[in-house]
Amino acid sequence: MAYKRISPQPVIEGGTGLSTIAAHYVLVGTGTSPITVVAPSATAGIPLVSNGAAVDPSFTTAVVAGGGTGRTTLTNHGVLVGATTTAITQLAVGTNGQVLIGSTGADPAFATLTSTGGSITFTGGANTLNLEVAASGSFVKIQAQTATTQAALNFTTGITSTYNNYIVMYDRVLQASAGAKALLIRISTNGGSSYIATGYGPAATTTGLNIGTLAATNAPNSGQADLFNLTSGAGYVMAASLIIRTDGTAANTVQAAVGGAYLTQNQTVNAFSVVVSDGTNFSGVFTLYGVVA
Repeated sequence: MAYKRISPQPVIEGGTGLSTIAAHYVLVGTGTSPITVVAPSATAGIPLVSNGAAVDPSFTTAVVAGGGTGRTTLTNHGVLVGATTTAITQLAVGTNGQVLIGSTGADPAFATLTSTGGSITFTGGANTLNLEVAASGSFVKIQAQTATTQAALNFTTGITSTYNNYIVMYDRVLQASAGAKALLIRISTNGGSSYIATGYGPAATTTGLNIGTLAATNAPNSGQADLFNLTSGAGYVMAASLIIRTDGTAANTVQAAVGGAYLTQNQTVNAFSVVVSDGTNFSGVFTLYGVVA
């Protein structure tokens, strides 16, 4: 008995034009030619995406225009931000206590809240942010600087209208050469571009606010200067000071002195410099505080 081979039925006759079709493949029309098959993705969950009117679809990442994200992976805990028709943007993950802050015309970003002048303290934890406002009359630490054998220590930031009165505390100040000299503060009204070096009182020291006489020998000096009326622009800038030191001898007699100084000009201060009266190098730690009204 003879057998006749049967060819696949062509599309124009209602067939597929194929003799076999693999399991799970997607069939795609091609006019009168045999249909095309699109292999399934090896990864579950991948969608069949259009590639336009003239190209066969394929299993791939869904773009934004098709309701997708345009991404194949997403950063763990990352916030997703729209980017018109392009793939979504993934922001860097924030740290404890940070907040997401907007920016006109740009992506938002996580940032740590800070307080100008330090009158508010922010303490961040996991999904928490604690705000504490400094009480009236309290000190708010603005910044600390360390002098390491240098002729001047400049505070060019931190003096703002947030406070009118400030305190400078200094610790273990040593001068590089012997002889009793004054520790001075010279003020600036231009952010530290220059410092006023005349017009101070009382008459004994006229080149800066005298905040303490350093020990004649190379012995440590510590003290505090209360600075008044720095930012109002009305009335003299004044200072009251207390310095404690030893005499540098074997007996190390402790000495203390109080004083006052002023600048005979009405100035709005926004920076200051710490110097020794004769330009001697010095070292020590200086901390600036604002006084809450």
